[in-house]
Amino acid sequence: MLTLADTLVLFRTARDRSKEIKSAGSPMELIAVLKTADQDYGCAKSYVVPYAKSKNEAVATSVNGMDSSLTMLAAINDIFLQRYKQSLDGKSEKSSVHEETNAELMMMGKEAWSIEMTAATAACLALIEFEPVTKKPRLTLTARERSELIKRLEKNFGQLLAKKADGLLPLENSVAVILDFLRDRKRKSHDDR
Repeated sequence: MLTLADTLVLFRTARDRSKEIKSAGSPMELIAVLKTADQDYGCAKSYVVPYAKSKNEAVATSVNGMDSSLTMLAAINDIFLQRYKQSLDGKSEKSSVHEETNAELMMMGKEAWSIEMTAATAACLALIEFEPVTKKPRLTLTARERSELIKRLEKNFGQLLAKKADGLLPLENSVAVILDFLRDRKRKSHDDR
């Protein structure tokens, strides 16, 4: 689960590169920002892909969702890069094609973030196991691991509300859902008695 926390941080880093686009002073700087974002998406993928063949179905589902979301967002980033380079070379699209492509990219982005949110939910489900004797659900994490994960997410994403909040970006909403899940003390840690 700590890998998921690190992946979410890299997700945010790549996504937030868009803020740097506005301050790019030259075409070279803009291209560098887009290429760096692509590297960030690739790095995030490298964190989760090793878990894709997990025997835990919820882990595999979460990893595959994160991988799909990262792949889609990287593809959007690459399309923007290619379109920008074409415009630098004097190649232009018809307005109707330009706007249709923008609409398709916007829809693809929404789908990618929806998949990411589903993957984060699957990650929470991967943390549930059943106590062998009583068959009561509990977390696979020890109290210490749980606390570490909460601290890592809070450190990297700030003090988010324990509940899903309106107005949060999808990534931060996913983190809020995970924090809400982990903070719920009705869910016992693996080593709680």
